[in-house]
Amino acid sequence: MEFRRSRMSLRAPTLAGLIEADGVVSRQRRNAARASTALRFLQDQPAVSPGAAMPAAGHLPVSSMKSDITACLPHVVLREQTRVEHERVEATAAMRHLFHDPLNVSSYAQLLRRYLELHAAWENRHATWLRGLVAVGWTYESRLPALECDLESLGDVSEAPVRKFESVATLSAWGALYVIEGSLLGGQVIARHLAGRFPAHPHRFFNLGSHRPAHAWKDFQILLDAALASPGDMRSALSQAKETFALFQTMFEALPANDRDGCIAQA
Repeated sequence: MEFRRSRMSLRAPTLAGLIEADGVVSRQRRNAARASTALRFLQDQPAVSPGAAMPAAGHLPVSSMKSDITACLPHVVLREQTRVEHERVEATAAMRHLFHDPLNVSSYAQLLRRYLELHAAWENRHATWLRGLVAVGWTYESRLPALECDLESLGDVSEAPVRKFESVATLSAWGALYVIEGSLLGGQVIARHLAGRFPAHPHRFFNLGSHRPAHAWKDFQILLDAALASPGDMRSALSQAKETFALFQTMFEALPANDRDGCIAQA
């Protein structure tokens, strides 16, 4: 997930702050804080009649127009309009434990198994669509091998049940993919913390984004913007992005109380 500023404790560093300190967040973030009004900008522009004189170049608010148009891009709208849902995920106890308390092996394995359940269900549901992304220039890397490797290294080799997801339109999968691909940014920060706690384990799942080129996230955003070309497409993707964040939140909150509390126990 592309993690953002949290309203959690002021005493502890937030995930968004850690990511920003590591220089992971795209510079485009500084250009778009007005997504809620940006969509109205283009709709409110007066039509120019055929043959009408255009305003003088010096009278065009170029910088303002550029900023508002940037805020209309689908990836920016998704980021701004899912901010609340994203912060709810960051505020879960399981997410806090990843950064501010020492995990034990059992708790770490339980968390990875939740991830495996979620990703297995989603990848199975959209397998054909994910394979077809190659045609538009994107190769989706399955999260399952990395999760299975990490669980095996922790001594957890049981089979994960595949949970059912509600049926969604194929195009709306772009909204879920935005959340899933964006999570690689925060995953790299999480991996560095886990490496200090469990140096003998590979942490392949959280390290998945480390081998990608620096421009990979920007490339994905360009493809996303091209795919969500109509208001209907955008609404569908936004709904699915919100649902995906909610699934992550539910996944973390569903951890048994003893596992959440066990996160502060020693291995």
